[in-house]
Amino acid sequence: MSLMKTRRISQSDGNLLRELHLRMYADSPDAFSESLATAQAMTAEQWDARARQLSEPEQAVAFVAMVGPEPVGFIAGFVGRWRDGAMH
Repeated sequence: MSLMKTRRISQSDGNLLRELHLRMYADSPDAFSESLATAQAMTAEQWDARARQLSEPEQAVAFVAMVGPEPVGFIAGFVGRWRDGAMH
């Protein structure tokens, strides 16, 4: 049995964020300000930019929960306001 571990999002976590967000939006589409269709349309470069932004301590604190190699959860806190996939 693998234990759950948490770690901060890093600048190189664009693919991981995409995987997690697509699952989150599909599971609970009304819980987020961004839609599944919007997330699916984002490019790899946009996900990489989001990972960089989430790893900047002046802007956000974001963690991913992992069970073995599998991401199973995500939580973030922001300085400012996150809207339409961007910090404002």
